[in-house]
Amino acid sequence: MINTKLNSGFCFDNFIVKDSNMLAFSAVLGVGQESMEYSSPMFLYGESGSGKTHLLKSIVRKFKQTNKKSVLYATADEFCREDARGVAYCS
Repeated sequence: MINTKLNSGFCFDNFIVKDSNMLAFSAVLGVGQESMEYSSPMFLYGESGSGKTHLLKSIVRKFKQTNKKSVLYATADEFCREDARGVAYCS
């Protein structure tokens, strides 16, 4: 089972924008808005402490606030574990 609880401290308002993460911050600002069209997944990559988790959890929070749809946040480890269980179940 994937844990979907989010730390309430992660939001766009308290994200610290630096030169090293400005592009990622700009790219995710529109995610979660009602008018946004989703055509492809977003992939964030960077060193530890660069703000990837903060941005992803901020996207989930904003999406849940502006859209009345369900959202699932999972770490890569959680996703792979659940995916492996699904493959084993279907085999």
